[in-house]
Amino acid sequence: MRSKTAFVDFVALEGIDSENLLLYSIKKYFEWDFIMSKKCKVLTIMNMKGGVGKTTVSMHLSSIVAHHSINENVKKVLVIDYDPQFNLSQAFLSVEDFEHTERERKNVLSVLVEEQSDLDLFNIQMPDTPEPPCLKDIVTTLYKDIDNGRQFDILPSTLELMYLALGRSGQALTMMEKRFASFMIEARDTYDLIVIDCHPAGSLFTKTAIKSSDHILVPITPHNYASRGVGLMVNFINSSEFKKNKPKMHILFNNTPKSDLVIEKEIRGHERFGSKCLTQTMKKYTAYTGLVNGDGYVWKLNKAYSQKAYFNMSSIATELLNKIYA
Repeated sequence: MRSKTAFVDFVALEGIDSENLLLYSIKKYFEWDFIMSKKCKVLTIMNMKGGVGKTTVSMHLSSIVAHHSINENVKKVLVIDYDPQFNLSQAFLSVEDFEHTERERKNVLSVLVEEQSDLDLFNIQMPDTPEPPCLKDIVTTLYKDIDNGRQFDILPSTLELMYLALGRSGQALTMMEKRFASFMIEARDTYDLIVIDCHPAGSLFTKTAIKSSDHILVPITPHNYASRGVGLMVNFINSSEFKKNKPKMHILFNNTPKSDLVIEKEIRGHERFGSKCLTQTMKKYTAYTGLVNGDGYVWKLNKAYSQKAYFNMSSIATELLNKIYA
């Protein structure tokens, strides 16, 4: 039933008058139902708390799945950098390539708004059209294997996205939601897996990402307030804002100390959180910090423990994708 409720939200965003609603709804229903029936899954990686390894998980999970046969359902992967800090974009793109995406506006900002030479956080203008640019015009291909049908693309971010994170304009935000929803329909029809590295705060970005997602992966580092943070994430996803289109949540432990598993055991044993926890955990390997400017994939590094890092992330990806595509 998820596709039906999501469809209702999408039609509501379109703002069609009642006279034309029936014919429009029939057309959009079959278009949406066809797209939702495809095997593509959307995974948003987020946590309201920073410093939990969100971007590190996003970059290594998406790249390993795209380059290697982790799951038979996944060959074409899109990763979306939906964070104004654009760390994911800097990891995957050289300085020259990133500057090219800035000049050509090949980034997620162009999905949300039309070209604006001087963005003003106090006056966010409403886009003129609900249609975003074509996907092929704004994504950048990182890897392509024609023989095996594999492809790995990125939709980069930009620091200018911060203006939208700070700006407040109801009508403009509604149009941006509409544009993002339209973009995701085209993306679902193109890829097998879409990974969104999301801004770590409640905003337009978290709202549109969650509404477009089938699954949410929440990386957490065990500390004294971890249980409270997980509880806040569960409450946020279960809020009325996402009631019609609630994605399934998964928890990934990151940097768990071998000598102290008290907090991890507490969360795993929690009646609300325990079933959401992945069995695999993300270890603390320096090889995970090596991916910069498009160079330093863990399976290519000669650093200590790079192979262990690769197998660690592969195990996480295998477990997660088996759940996602079950």
